[in-house]
Amino acid sequence: MQNEIENYIKTGEDFKPELGYAVRVESFAESSIDMYVRCFTKSDSWNEWLSVKEKLAIEIKKIVEKNKASFAFPSSSIYIEKK
Repeated sequence: MQNEIENYIKTGEDFKPELGYAVRVESFAESSIDMYVRCFTKSDSWNEWLSVKEKLAIEIKKIVEKNKASFAFPSSSIYIEKK
């Protein structure tokens, strides 16, 4: 999956891979594997940067799911006792 994310950044029209990029495992947390993703966008517009960031996040989700993995989202359980 790491290579697929790197390839998306290297070939994507929104990025400047010549400035460097990195996709790495940051840490193993209590309920997650935290990823470190660093890349640079071609635009310096805040709104465009937010759009590119959002597209990257959605693409990462697609790549993960395509590889038969998924994300764990926070959840809570409520138990009701009958009396």
